[in-house]
Amino acid sequence: MRVLLGVVVALTPVAVVAGLLALATWRDRRSAARLARQVEVTDAVDRRVGAVVAAHVARGWRGRWRVIVRAPLDRPLVLAAILAAVEEVFGSPGAPGAEACELVLTRAPVSSRRPAPALARVVEAA
Repeated sequence: MRVLLGVVVALTPVAVVAGLLALATWRDRRSAARLARQVEVTDAVDRRVGAVVAAHVARGWRGRWRVIVRAPLDRPLVLAAILAAVEEVFGSPGAPGAEACELVLTRAPVSSRRPAPALARVVEAA
């Protein structure tokens, strides 16, 4: 009995360190996946409307993605392009392989500058 107790006491620090290392690895993989998705979404939006907006991507504890974009809410063509870009990255709702995603649009500060050239192309195409 004393031998068993000694083994348990000796292995407890090893088990704790191994558990903490596994937790750190899980956190790092989760962070890398979030960063990769953020780059994918930002690149997809950039291809459609130019460098007008940047996305912030987070993942909840239940695995659902949340994309937060500060966008000009008074420009429906830009909003449609952002929605199409997010759909391109995460897939259409209900499609095979699609991931659950929540898109949060917040109002971007109003700028008196002219729109970016890529944005002007989107507006002219409509």
